[in-house]
Amino acid sequence: MFITRRLLGPGHPVSNPLPVPTLDSPNRYYRFKLRPIRKDYWNVLCFANSEKLRKTSIELINNYLSTGKQLKYLEYKESSNDFMNKNDKIMFPDESSGSEDKFSKETLKSKTKGFWIVYSKRFKESIHLLSVSDIANILKSFHIYNKDSGEYVVAVLELQRRVKELDAKSLLDILWVLSRRLKQNTQKEFFKSIANQVPNVLYSLNGNDVVNLLWNLYNSGYTDVEICNIVYLKFMDYIDELNEQDLSSACMAFGRYGYRNMDLYSKIEPRISKNCNASWGLFMASIDVTELISERTETFINSLEGSPRWKLKVWKTILNSTNCHEDLKRNVDEHLKNT
Repeated sequence: MFITRRLLGPGHPVSNPLPVPTLDSPNRYYRFKLRPIRKDYWNVLCFANSEKLRKTSIELINNYLSTGKQLKYLEYKESSNDFMNKNDKIMFPDESSGSEDKFSKETLKSKTKGFWIVYSKRFKESIHLLSVSDIANILKSFHIYNKDSGEYVVAVLELQRRVKELDAKSLLDILWVLSRRLKQNTQKEFFKSIANQVPNVLYSLNGNDVVNLLWNLYNSGYTDVEICNIVYLKFMDYIDELNEQDLSSACMAFGRYGYRNMDLYSKIEPRISKNCNASWGLFMASIDVTELISERTETFINSLEGSPRWKLKVWKTILNSTNCHEDLKRNVDEHLKNT
């Protein structure tokens, strides 16, 4: 009796109705079907794991780099403290203005919308299982493909309690992505904790890393000039290894904080040829750039050709604060009238 009750208990296959054609009930329409057993648990959302997410992020980044595109760590983000126009994205006067790198249609079609939805959900649900380096790579993969469905805010909630786990590479990648993706001045405490972590990873930074660090910290809304004092000596150790463009970027990175260290700028200026102009950064550091521009008059005039209107306005602002020849100022005014 005990065995019979157990076999006929609710939910047991024996207790389920059978498709008997002679019965006058809906059960007569049931037909037994063999269905294949799903074995692709690796790709099922509820079985997401950190190893698969890590490999996917690396694959996406490698696919991006294989197209010949470069990661731009120095990008401008709108800031009320800068004198540049808010539409500025290229901060260097000696760079040619060009359109932003965008993916071709073929590249965008390489991953479907469904892939990004699942990838995003898996990341959000599994973020507590990931290391900070994996989180940095995944955020970078979303950023370079211009995808945003809430991953960045979720990442901040997880990272703000794990900032001390960041190494140099992860810190730079996370700072680069989040300074571009988060609304400025909405995560002040988080970026302040990032800045407090800098002394712990300073030993593994090089000259370009220091420039990227200063640049993206400022983009995030962090403007404490003390960070320049922290990284200054480290930057000076690598100053001989930097080219003209890097030195021009460094002037801008330090200058945005209003960092006035004449020892720094006096060592940068002689290393810049007359084909490169670093006056923007020096001007932001409240340093007189009259002599610098006067020595590079030809470079200055050539840089005005084809320059966008915002760049011409910047030059007009700089020249009005110098003792440069009036012909240079009139030259800028003429270009402004023609644009």
